Amino acid sequence: MFADIPGQARAKAYFAGALARGPGHAYLLAGPEGLGKRRFALELGTALVAPCGGCGHCADCERLARGVNPDLTVVEREGEFIRIEQIAALIADLSLKPFFATRRVWVVIEPERLNVEAANTFLKSLEEPPSHVHFILVSDEPERVLPTIISRCQVVEFQPVADDELIAHLVAREGQIGRASCR
Repeated sequence: MFADIPGQARAKAYFAGALARGPGHAYLLAGPEGLGKRRFALELGTALVAPCGGCGHCADCERLARGVNPDLTVVEREGEFIRIEQIAALIADLSLKPFFATRRVWVVIEPERLNVEAANTFLKSLEEPPSHVHFILVSDEPERVLPTIISRCQVVEFQPVADDELIAHLVAREGQIGRASCR
């Protein structure tokens, strides 16, 4: 889990501990663009939903990676904003039990793009979701996320990756790709 995401040792250690002791209901992955937050959120969502804990290789993980498991849903803006209709659909689904897993996860990309009506509607569900529901919010501009939404989340800051760490990651990845193509 998270092996293909360079850097972010703090976030990786934080979530390893959170998964071991029991995850919170809402997280905000915050930091500059291009640090792998979206991919991290999807891998975290997979770890929360998949019975294996997110091995990345089993049939459950493959279905989650293809986006065909209804227990992991991504909410993204349509046009300029995340609209009230999208949040209304999310809220309608909250009461449903998980289809295949013991948890349901919603990954909300760019929560700063919730229009005012959608943000206020989402806030109530974020405050007291059913016990099987988890939210992972991903923001490049956390200063634009409503403070009331941030206050309901555990904020995990993502930091720029050091050049030497990024180079080592890319070299290791190139070696893996080279070995895989030789098979």
